[in-house]
Amino acid sequence: MFKSNFIKLFIIPIALLHSSANADETVNDFYVKKGVTLLSGDTWRQDEVKYQLYGVQSCLRGTSFINAANQQLDCGEASMKILASFFKDVPTICRPILSSDTTTYVNCKIKVDKEIVDLGTALISIGFHFAARDFKQNTPLNITYQAAEKNAFKTSSGLWNYNSFPHPVEILKTQGNHNE
Repeated sequence: MFKSNFIKLFIIPIALLHSSANADETVNDFYVKKGVTLLSGDTWRQDEVKYQLYGVQSCLRGTSFINAANQQLDCGEASMKILASFFKDVPTICRPILSSDTTTYVNCKIKVDKEIVDLGTALISIGFHFAARDFKQNTPLNITYQAAEKNAFKTSSGLWNYNSFPHPVEILKTQGNHNE
């Protein structure tokens, strides 16, 4: 469904705007392996470790949106397919930044041609992921991700192209469940 050309179409312009990432690898950096087990559009399991993109919120599984062909689709599945396409089509290197008892939170970069791009910014910019929030302080976890989300909204990218979809941050905020 999603091909390398899809990623290049969206990433090349993003790379030109957000290429300040440091490509140096450290001892803790790791590549996302082919065939990881996706748990959601922002979380996966690799080598028995659960990883989650820090500051990125995918659509929630079990919520739905109506696409341009008037089909009702699972919003969380759409986010997962987008993440899967990135993992399949471009080398992804991640750096652990926080850990809990069950999850290692990471920041990831992808390499498209010779450009290094932040994966979270790319996912949010194409409109199928969102900027996660710190609900206690009512602030985004990453201000760059908030800017990418505002731009995706402004340009009607991805889910923002449809009249109605369940914004996951608003759902989590009203449910009081801030760990999705």
